[in-house]
Amino acid sequence: MALTLDTYRLLGRSGLRVSPLALGAATLGTEWGWGAERDEARKLFDRYTELGGNFFDTASTYTNGSSERLLGEFARTNRDKMVPATKNSTLRRLGDPNSGGTHRKSMLASAEASLRQVDTDYIDLLYVNVWDFRTPVEEILRGLDDLVRQGKVLYVAISSALEGRRHHHLPRRRHHRLPRPHPPSRLTLEERRVRELSTGMPDSQAA
Repeated sequence: MALTLDTYRLLGRSGLRVSPLALGAATLGTEWGWGAERDEARKLFDRYTELGGNFFDTASTYTNGSSERLLGEFARTNRDKMVPATKNSTLRRLGDPNSGGTHRKSMLASAEASLRQVDTDYIDLLYVNVWDFRTPVEEILRGLDDLVRQGKVLYVAISSALEGRRHHHLPRRRHHRLPRPHPPSRLTLEERRVRELSTGMPDSQAA
């Protein structure tokens, strides 16, 4: 069976259907000195969605916010069909140590920035992107849970944390009745090949 963008898969242990390959949006906008201008970015978005794609990977800091702003603009007429995934943790302002990290202040500010930039009422998926090794895991998981309870975020995940570190903290999660992190999905050989083609490197080296 051919792998297509409309061969939707479940996101982790949720019932949310997403395309097997997300459209990476780090290159939407040219504020970092490279990337796609608005018209070219629109062509990429339109082609991806024409093929059935509905899953987008961005972050509040990508191209100084232009990535999320362009995605929000392009998806405005079909927002309910789209599943943008964004990230927090990376530094948003130089000289402000609390504008990055996984603590509650940074997490809330990053989520609020994404809501404004995408011009949406909710974030479909929020990733903890960089484990800062300083914020207690109870604070991280409780902060994520609070964003979900407030209706600002639908799903949460961790994208850059060592497997052993996540499982090391599970006993404390159970003690504090905190939400359970989902394990990473396993890719089929065909999905690995798609990733290799899209990144230009073997899947074992792809970030």
